[in-house]
Amino acid sequence: AVTWSGDCVACCRDTAGKTVLGNIFKEPLENVWNGDRYRKFRQNLIDRRPDLNDACQNCDLPYSPDKKRWRPRYIWRSLFGR
Repeated sequence: AVTWSGDCVACCRDTAGKTVLGNIFKEPLENVWNGDRYRKFRQNLIDRRPDLNDACQNCDLPYSPDKKRWRPRYIWRSLFGR
């Protein structure tokens, strides 16, 4: 998600901006998306380790391996297209 100030945060549920992964006013969105911080964030989700992401630690949609949203295929589709 992108805030009014151009900060790219981990997801739309990160309303407090705990995990700023870049700023589109300072660098192109493509650079933010492909940057080390965003790649590591996505990899933690794919590895089913959201607890390693600051924004996920107090999320109101906590990790549960039984939930569809935590399956790698679902995560991949939500990150890269439907």
